[in-house]
Amino acid sequence: QTPKTNQRGSFRGNNQRGVPRALPVPGVGRISMPRLSENFEADYNPIPPPRSPPQSPRLENLPKLAARPPNNRIEEDYPVQTVPVLDKKLPDTQEANKRAENRRKCLEEIYQTEKNYIRHLETLINVIIFPLRAMNVLDDKSLYSIFSNVEQLLQCNKEMLTQLDSSIDSTQVGQVFNQFSDYFKMYSVYFANQTTALETVEMLRKKNAKFRKKLDVCLSDPCCEGHFLQDFLIKPVQRVTKYPLLLRDLIGYTPEDHPDWDSLQSALKKINTVVATINEAQREAEGLQRILNLQKIIEGVEYLVEPGRKYVMEGELLFFKSEKSKSPEKRHVFFFTDLIVLTSKKGEKKFEHKLSVPMQSCRLVVLADSSHIKHAFELVTSNKKKRCILACESCDVSRQWTKAIRRLIKSYQRKTLLEMKAQKRNSCDHPVHF
Repeated sequence: QTPKTNQRGSFRGNNQRGVPRALPVPGVGRISMPRLSENFEADYNPIPPPRSPPQSPRLENLPKLAARPPNNRIEEDYPVQTVPVLDKKLPDTQEANKRAENRRKCLEEIYQTEKNYIRHLETLINVIIFPLRAMNVLDDKSLYSIFSNVEQLLQCNKEMLTQLDSSIDSTQVGQVFNQFSDYFKMYSVYFANQTTALETVEMLRKKNAKFRKKLDVCLSDPCCEGHFLQDFLIKPVQRVTKYPLLLRDLIGYTPEDHPDWDSLQSALKKINTVVATINEAQREAEGLQRILNLQKIIEGVEYLVEPGRKYVMEGELLFFKSEKSKSPEKRHVFFFTDLIVLTSKKGEKKFEHKLSVPMQSCRLVVLADSSHIKHAFELVTSNKKKRCILACESCDVSRQWTKAIRRLIKSYQRKTLLEMKAQKRNSCDHPVHF
């Protein structure tokens, strides 16, 4: 029989305090509730723990500890593990050994690459130059135009290899490079002739069938290892420019207290100076050769080669006779250190001279864009009847040209001022007496 409930939902019947109630659960039956203790309120309101004493305990008030067992028992149950004392110099020793090994490898690279370089030069001379000279394929002038002073370079580097071979074990490599750094200036002659050599080879291969045939026979020798003549001609250039890199790596693996340290530092400075001198000589030679070539292909110019004149740059620009001109003319402009030459193309490789603007009387004026002239500048000269307005295809190109022209004008003015000061100083040092 289902028990009845009151309005609050509690079961009527045996509901006295402390007596469990029977609750009906579907599928299970009646479940008795647990009996509550008499101290129900006290169970859920426990007494707080006692507070800490007002004073901290003193050492003499603490209870005494129990006596320790014998020491041998502690050592038996808990054996003491000794920690090995690390040598503080061990990491430095490993680093020094690694550095010494890298230095040894760097020395080996210097020696082996020098040996391979000499082998390539010997192949060039014995397999190519001597047969061409012996068979009278080329005269001495043409041979020098191609190979320059490569035979002198071979003798210099063979002597240096001998010195390196005897100094590798004593690690005095810096002294060897200090000794031969001045001899490397001979490379400036070879560098200056590099462009001429490559052009001569191309010209002879096209026009001289005998040279082409004999050269192919020489290059088929197994000693050439399938290389072309141009590959051998570039070897001296590659070698001398690699010396600073090899010395820099060797210095990086050499400690400062090493006996070769100072010699390597001095050698690196000398080699860098020599390489810079060689590169400058090569640039000047290439610029001079370019001026000589332009003198041949520009019609209407009597003589372009002048002392101190250097080729700078060239490009295509638009030429306007005045600011009102609406039909520009294409001009190929050549810039030199003291002269600006305007030409028009005449065929593929010929130019016709139109106008020359000397830097001595030149002034640059950047023009504002108009409806038909944009990205333009004017070269103002003393001749006011002839105006020279040049326009570029974009603002960036115009900025590059104006920057280059300003630099040329300032450089020329500075050079002229220095020459005037030098002349005045000479006149003061050597006065003329009447």
